[in-house]
Amino acid sequence: MTMPFARLFPDNLLMKAARPIATVAILATALTACSGGDSQDELAAQIEQPVDELYNDALNTALSGNPVQAAPKFEEVERQHPYSTW
Repeated sequence: MTMPFARLFPDNLLMKAARPIATVAILATALTACSGGDSQDELAAQIEQPVDELYNDALNTALSGNPVQAAPKFEEVERQHPYSTW
């Protein structure tokens, strides 16, 4: 089955036009994927802190009546110090 526009464009011309377009599309996708970066706040949160500071902060938050806010803090204790006995 031939396409209606196939007679207008020889195969060689279509291939020559498709390569640069595909190359630009791949490069644009790669650059877009690399452009998203962590903010300074996210990087600061990833700095390892002593287990007692993290745990005490989480415990104080829980005891002050904010268990929803304390849960991620306890998760951070577990993430940074997975084998501690806190």
